[in-house]
Amino acid sequence: MRALLACLILAVVCFIQSPADAQPPKYLIEFGHDLNDDSPQNQAITWLKSTLERQSHNEIEVEIYSAQKLGTGPEMVEKLRNNTIQMVAVHTSNLQSLQPGMQVLDLPYLFPDRMKLLAKLNGPLGEALYSPLKAKGIIGLAFWDGGVKVITCGKTIQRPTDLKGVKIGIMPSQVIREQYLAVGANPVPIDQQGLYTALQRGELDGVETSPMNIASMRIHEVQHFVTPTNHAWLGYAVMVGKEFYDSLPPEYQELLTKTVSEATRQQWSEAAAQEGRGREKVTTLFQIYTPLTAAQTAEFRDAFAPAYDWFVKNVEDGRKYLDLAKD
Repeated sequence: MRALLACLILAVVCFIQSPADAQPPKYLIEFGHDLNDDSPQNQAITWLKSTLERQSHNEIEVEIYSAQKLGTGPEMVEKLRNNTIQMVAVHTSNLQSLQPGMQVLDLPYLFPDRMKLLAKLNGPLGEALYSPLKAKGIIGLAFWDGGVKVITCGKTIQRPTDLKGVKIGIMPSQVIREQYLAVGANPVPIDQQGLYTALQRGELDGVETSPMNIASMRIHEVQHFVTPTNHAWLGYAVMVGKEFYDSLPPEYQELLTKTVSEATRQQWSEAAAQEGRGREKVTTLFQIYTPLTAAQTAEFRDAFAPAYDWFVKNVEDGRKYLDLAKD
């Protein structure tokens, strides 16, 4: 009887003390992105979550929402501005309405070397692209790697003329649209999560995406031909809402910035590894894998060149962004 009474007393004490012991976090970060859980982006965010929570002694809590659980890319960007969510990782094309200059990253054949691109994004180019967003409630923290684009289709694509009349799914970027209009294709902006169904139903003939996305999104199930044009970079913007960031004490602002920087190195490394594995898979997943010769690549480069003219003529400070990207 005494033992039972002691157990009851202990249980009551634990019940009374537990709410006080389990302090809620002071700062909650809802982090949204549009990719699957096995993506390099989600892996980096998972590491960031663990590190921030541990080093803040759980005063910061991070909740991860993958695969557009918080909305499409543009919707998440708007929620970020309104402080409805606190952080996002979305494709850079989702920022074209807020910062048209971001489309410089979508230009074809602009970045032949991944490491040189990373250096530029960590330097004046990245600073120039993110700077205008501060006045719109967003602080850019990093750029993450989504791979180099290839083209999948329901037929073989070997020359730019093969794209004539092709309904091709693209990210919502006017520069990308101009690139395909230049070769007579029919570019269709489409949300990433609706891509598989659109290809399956024949609403699209093809899509441009990276090899690492092909397997994770099962595009090979609804497409039979792939051409490694390697024509452009697929980049993601990692951003925090300015209102939330300003609410953090200086030591946590520094912690967040440092942790994102470390996560970025890991993300680029894992993305390169997944890109390599993805390219190996692509050669076996599709019925026909058509590498391009140097001459064919040059033909695509020339055919897509009008996108540069459009960018310089129609985007404010377009020449400045292009020069920063080329230097």
